[in-house]
Amino acid sequence: MIIEQKKINYPWGQETVWADSDSYRASLLAIHSGNSILDMSKVSRKETVYVLYGTLVIELEGCKKEVKKGQSFHIESGIERSLHAPYGDVDMVVVSE
Repeated sequence: MIIEQKKINYPWGQETVWADSDSYRASLLAIHSGNSILDMSKVSRKETVYVLYGTLVIELEGCKKEVKKGQSFHIESGIERSLHAPYGDVDMVVVSE
């Protein structure tokens, strides 16, 4: 079965949701250079990020981590987070539960 993808444009970039169920969500995120995402609604979800292109800076409760192309990073639920693209465009896959 082919699933219809949902594309959402934001001021910071674009999200393409390619799987969405009661137990998980999977999407492609594109963050434009110099932009950030602070989405408090995701704090209740566990997320794993895989960077396809660029260098992502993840800020977790004030501590910053760089995640480069080809690397993955897991974020537990209950942790305040923001995603930044300070060095250029960033493309990533995000799976959350």
